[in-house]
Amino acid sequence: MRKMKNAALLAAVICAVCALSAGAEEKDRLEQIRENGKIVIGLEGDWAPWSFHDLESGTVVGFDADTGRAIAEAIGVEAEIVEAPWESLFAGLDAGRYDLVINGVEITDERSEKYEFSVPYAYRADRARGQRGDHLLRGP
Repeated sequence: MRKMKNAALLAAVICAVCALSAGAEEKDRLEQIRENGKIVIGLEGDWAPWSFHDLESGTVVGFDADTGRAIAEAIGVEAEIVEAPWESLFAGLDAGRYDLVINGVEITDERSEKYEFSVPYAYRADRARGQRGDHLLRGP
């Protein structure tokens, strides 16, 4: 049952994916991806647990990689994972090197003007840590 809900969510996510780098003059993005038989996914590949290398196989694994593979499966194509430094992910999307970027990306107004985003699939709550009893992080 959970797998079915995830597949439905991922199918909804692909609707946003289709518009990522497609202009009005281009073929429907989803149609192009299906014709190619693969969806090319850009991600960092060095940010565990989101995307990292399995030590035995060398394959990129982790939540982002698994999400990309599930999207590919939901639309009936193969997933091609392409690793790139964070700084180049959006440039690669703009240049058509990827169909989709799956990575920790903050949704900003500036980015929203240019890119389509899925609903957030994770939230981070970063915190500073100190030794118990230090009271340095508690404020005045």
